[in-house]
Amino acid sequence: MKFAPIPPTALLGEFSSTLHLCLAHVLSGDGRQVDYYKERSASLDDYVILDNGAYELGRSFPFEHVLEIAQDIQPDELVLPDVFLDGHATLRETHEAFKILEAEPDWWATTNLMVVPQGATTASWMACLAGLIHDVRPDVIGIPVIYETKMGRGILIKNVLKYLSNDKTYQPDIHLLGWDGDLYKLHCYARDFPLIVRSIDSAKPFYFSRVADPVTLYSGRNVRRPEGYFTLGPKAFDPDYLDVNLDLVYMAAEGHLDNLFL
Repeated sequence: MKFAPIPPTALLGEFSSTLHLCLAHVLSGDGRQVDYYKERSASLDDYVILDNGAYELGRSFPFEHVLEIAQDIQPDELVLPDVFLDGHATLRETHEAFKILEAEPDWWATTNLMVVPQGATTASWMACLAGLIHDVRPDVIGIPVIYETKMGRGILIKNVLKYLSNDKTYQPDIHLLGWDGDLYKLHCYARDFPLIVRSIDSAKPFYFSRVADPVTLYSGRNVRRPEGYFTLGPKAFDPDYLDVNLDLVYMAAEGHLDNLFL
């Protein structure tokens, strides 16, 4: 599984990988981020996902603004709108967004699409997934971190695999949107679902390493993302803790957490 770290603006480049997830609402007010991700999108070695910011904002950033940013940075992958825990509204907004993209094939023909199924129950989430696959035939299925506590993303991944088994010609990837900080669970996802779970993103290695109270992810403590996270400067982070935290996530995402005990 690949890991897309989400560093604050001041640490872009220094701690990025070749897989990037950037947030439309952050780029809309940060020219440095726009320039950085435009450069990364142009690189053959990098892959840029433009997210709609639904998790951070509570609802998707307006799609017309997402498209303005997308036209500027030319991401490899675009996350279509979703509505928190509401499968019907997600289907409606995703369908409307997809119609806009279909009307501009010259812009979006080579852009991969991620849909984000929503639902308050496993059954409603799966119904939303079925509708999204029917309407969009997406390249990637995103599963938000909120579903770790609601029903378990492992259960949803197994249900996705079962659903897709009926169509041998179609095999989208799964991207895990956000991470709850459980290293062992991340290690297990990498080991149990290597052929379908492509990637995960998180800013946790960074804000767990803040100078005021640095914490290793291995400690099991939970830390909330600070206000103004993307504006924090390099001196806000303890470099030793940051190196350890990033190493732990990469190790777990590759399914190699057992290397800690060698």
